[in-house]
Amino acid sequence: MIELFLLLIFTLVLCRFLQIWLKHRFNPIPSYPFNIRKDKNAEDLAKSLEKGELPKIFRPEFFPFSSVLISNFYVITDFQFMKDAFSRKELSNRITSEKSKIDAGRNNKFYKLDKIALEVLGPDDQLIKNGEQRLVGLSDGLYDDLHKKFRNMWYETSKNLAGRNKIMEIIQTSSESVNKMLFERGSGEKGMNPKSVFVNGTMNVITGFAFGTVFEPNNPTFKMLEEQLIIIFDDIVPILLKKSISGKLPLWISQSSIYQKIWKKKMDEHYAAMAKIYRFVFENVVKHRATLDPSNPRDYLDMMLIEADSEPRIGWDSIGGTALIIYAAASDTLANHLTWLCSLLSDHSEVQERMHAEIVSCLESEGEIKKEKCPFTRSVLLENMRLNPVADIIPHQASEDVLVDGLLIKKGSTLYASLTAMMADPVSFPDPSKFIPDRFYKNGEFLNDMRVCSFSIGLRNCIGKQIAVEEYFIFATNIIREFRLIRTAGNMDIAEHVSMRMPKLTKVRFEKR
Repeated sequence: MIELFLLLIFTLVLCRFLQIWLKHRFNPIPSYPFNIRKDKNAEDLAKSLEKGELPKIFRPEFFPFSSVLISNFYVITDFQFMKDAFSRKELSNRITSEKSKIDAGRNNKFYKLDKIALEVLGPDDQLIKNGEQRLVGLSDGLYDDLHKKFRNMWYETSKNLAGRNKIMEIIQTSSESVNKMLFERGSGEKGMNPKSVFVNGTMNVITGFAFGTVFEPNNPTFKMLEEQLIIIFDDIVPILLKKSISGKLPLWISQSSIYQKIWKKKMDEHYAAMAKIYRFVFENVVKHRATLDPSNPRDYLDMMLIEADSEPRIGWDSIGGTALIIYAAASDTLANHLTWLCSLLSDHSEVQERMHAEIVSCLESEGEIKKEKCPFTRSVLLENMRLNPVADIIPHQASEDVLVDGLLIKKGSTLYASLTAMMADPVSFPDPSKFIPDRFYKNGEFLNDMRVCSFSIGLRNCIGKQIAVEEYFIFATNIIREFRLIRTAGNMDIAEHVSMRMPKLTKVRFEKR
């Protein structure tokens, strides 16, 4: 009897596997090898593009038969296809499902994030009354009216701070602090890897925007935040992978102790870091509540708290998760762009001198550094982003069946856009592996190219793009104005990493001009 039962189970599993295999065997979207390690990924995609073999959309083969086992997961490598796809409302959700929400709720409870919220905020806070939402309106979940509220709050905060010149003041203050640290730590003979300094500076901009506070660089709380964000970014790919897989598995599997043990090490690290950041956020909620004026919001947290009083879908985890994602997205990504820039320019002293001359000329004529007066510098900054795309685009999920360029993308499918492939496309960018500082500079003018889309594109694009662009320009121009960059170790090789594209080893000396 037992043998018969096992044979029946085996037959059912085999039939299901054959059903899935046949479905994918005749899928018009091909499968194609895809390495998740950033260094190998860049190398493989460049070779395929050079040979003209890379499909504009494909089912990734992470390992043999993975495109069969992980169904409806697609990688986009063509800019126009991505632009068309991500302009559709039906393709603007993040990875979400009732199963992944259940998994999120389990994690909140297991790692005691709910207890931290209750302990710090108290039972009478509106965020506690609104409860656990398990989805974050700004970064996660559906492209719906709640997500749009989070976006509108961001834009209102940006407008308010810009009107008072507050955001530019925060960026300039952080830039000055960055230059001071670069000189103190990186002016010696051995130089330094500047990434930690850039994380510090970019985090301070976001802290000022979100919480109305700018920290001293060596503040213990600020150092704690920096350390926890580095842990979170190191774990981001396995965490997203778990979320995606958990949403496709039966609950009896995804919630089983055996399945959870597979991910335990990364989850323990990730949620321990999250817990510390959430506590910091909730402590700021308490401080903001004490002086909150609904008619005069001071920062993004004020805007969210005011909205939460009338919007029951904004709970304690909505605020915690939103703060976490804007920290992570706005600090580590830009810090890596700046690190690549310093590494790149340390090999090109002649480009540094052209940039410096343009910046000094602008200062002499305008009294300040203006973007429109620095076209060559802007070309170099854009070329750096093209040559070294730090991160690919966060996956989108189809809410309905939709046709894109004649291909059917079924409801529930996940779309992942490879900026690594798009930035290395020789059709869009001749000699894509070469650093060409004048690539976006013609006849004395800067030529912006929307195909260099480091901040994504479409309905779910990066809401912090404008602040990040200003920050990137101000940090970079102030560095070039004040220092000569000299490589002391390393090269432009890509690190063996799965989350972010970053230099394998870079040390730069920041020599005072």
